[in-house]
Amino acid sequence: MDYDTVELLVGGALAFVPVIALVLAGLWCMKKPRIRIPLYFVIGLLASLAYGWVAPQLAFRVVPPPFDPYYADGNALDVRGLILSFGAMVGCAAGLVTTVVMSVLALARPLWRKRSAAQNTRGASVTRSTAAAQPPHPQHSPRKTA
Repeated sequence: MDYDTVELLVGGALAFVPVIALVLAGLWCMKKPRIRIPLYFVIGLLASLAYGWVAPQLAFRVVPPPFDPYYADGNALDVRGLILSFGAMVGCAAGLVTTVVMSVLALARPLWRKRSAAQNTRGASVTRSTAAAQPPHPQHSPRKTA
């Protein structure tokens, strides 16, 4: 495998790792949303920003660009390794969005449940009252027509 392929794979992984981690943490926090979601929101935002700062540096240490004397002499611009930085920046932005979306969903979930429960109880009472108010079917009418 050449460096370009490894760079693409690592850059893609850098973009998806924070999203997966924050979704799993958000699902765990949804078990007790009143206690955990405010902490998740603050820690998730700070962790995403820290990830965007630290991840490219670690990636460059793990997968350093190969040395090329042509670029070292200053003949051209060496942009190898840029995908690692972009992958970490995309991961940072995706982590921020994931944190906000998971927090909003966790806080809105009880409202949706309360609303659907109210609609279910209201719907049941409406069907009972309309069933009692309907006139009897003509075949079962007590009065006979000749």
